[in-house]
Amino acid sequence: GLLFYNGPLAQPQPGDKEDFIALELKNGVPSLSVSYGSGTLQLQLPPRAAVTDRRWHRIDIISDGKVVQLILDRCSGAVVNEVEGFGGVEMLETDQTLCKASGETPGKERFLNVNQPLQLGGMKESFPYRRTQLHFK
Repeated sequence: GLLFYNGPLAQPQPGDKEDFIALELKNGVPSLSVSYGSGTLQLQLPPRAAVTDRRWHRIDIISDGKVVQLILDRCSGAVVNEVEGFGGVEMLETDQTLCKASGETPGKERFLNVNQPLQLGGMKESFPYRRTQLHFK
C-alpha cells in the first residue's frame, strides 16, 4: 500500500515537471520511487525487511542530491561480522543489506522539484496517472 506520494496529480502537459517521490509497501517491504524528471530510481529492501510484525518502525529517506538512501529502523538490526584486516588485525564489518538500500538518480538533475500537496496514506481514485507508474492499489 501507498504510504505517501508527492508529484503530479494529472497527466503532465509538455514542459511540466514530472518529478515525484513515493513510499509504499510491497508485500510488507518498504519500497521508494524517486524521479527528478529524468528517470526513476527505485529502491527496495530485501523481503526479510518486512514491517508486518505489528511493531512501530522508522523509515529514513536521505538524499545528497544524486544519491538517495532508504534506511529502516536506523539500521539498528544490522549484522556485525568480525573479519581479518590488514596485518592480521581483526576488524568489525557491518552488513547493512537488510536495512539499507541506496542508489543514484538517473540524469543530471539533483533535486526534487514538486509543488503539489503531499498525499498521505493513498491517492484519490480520480488520479489514474501515477497509479500506472507505481505498484500500489
